[in-house]
Amino acid sequence: MTEESQNPPVVWGYMLLGEGRPDVSTQRRVMAFAGVDMSEIGTCWDDKLTQRTTRPQSQLEDRNILIKAVQAGDVVHFASLLCLGVSGTDVEWLLGQFRERGVTVVVHDGMDELVPGDDPAPMIENFEKRRVAMMAQRHRSKKAKKSRQEATMLGRLTPGIYRMKNGGLAEIWGRDGTNWNPRYPFYGLLPTNPDDDSWSERGVNWADAEFDLKERVGPLKDGRGDLATDPELLALLERAKDLPPLTPAQIKEQRISFVYGQLVDCAPSVTKDQVRAIDDAMYGRPE
Repeated sequence: MTEESQNPPVVWGYMLLGEGRPDVSTQRRVMAFAGVDMSEIGTCWDDKLTQRTTRPQSQLEDRNILIKAVQAGDVVHFASLLCLGVSGTDVEWLLGQFRERGVTVVVHDGMDELVPGDDPAPMIENFEKRRVAMMAQRHRSKKAKKSRQEATMLGRLTPGIYRMKNGGLAEIWGRDGTNWNPRYPFYGLLPTNPDDDSWSERGVNWADAEFDLKERVGPLKDGRGDLATDPELLALLERAKDLPPLTPAQIKEQRISFVYGQLVDCAPSVTKDQVRAIDDAMYGRPE
């Protein structure tokens, strides 16, 4: 008997399970259709992708067993291009292993066949296109899910002050929107249209704010946050209620101080006396 008759070609199957790949029942049907032995001691091998699968050539253990088991003339079936591996480099390595052993690769979702001696570049290129498309779809799905979650969360919020994950605070206002007046470090959020349940923000970028409300920390009070304040500051505010109104001279000095402070960065050569002289020319001197 010849060696060829002693070792007839074997029909193998490989299933890679994970996000973006066909589900296990679909892959099993494809393997059975291709004539792969699906028994417990059959010729189908499988691995499951996880977030920790960053070194597939060592971590996909069943695939490595399959590579060592195949012989020249064998055929290995895959349900999808994406079941070949996790990256273009990984797929190029895998197809190289099969080519060295004289093994034919069949991919069923595109009915592609790669026999020993064929150029693997087209199959690798098609894999990369599918992988990029899968990643784009995954990104869109996650973005849509986050938007739905935020919309649902905002739709059932009680107006008040909320702590954000970046440590900042957000003021969530009533649906009438009449008292919207954001003040740093608060972020004001209002309905896009008071007649529906959609919400939007004003004056702050979602990404910059790292929008994620953690907990409600206080109610709104007359358009102002009713947060706990330093007792000493509260005492000073109470004393300030009894102070007389500012005099014209005091208002003038505050105006000069404000303008001078605004010019420190953009026009450092301007002196406070120059600001006062310009103020005198525009508003005169208080009597």
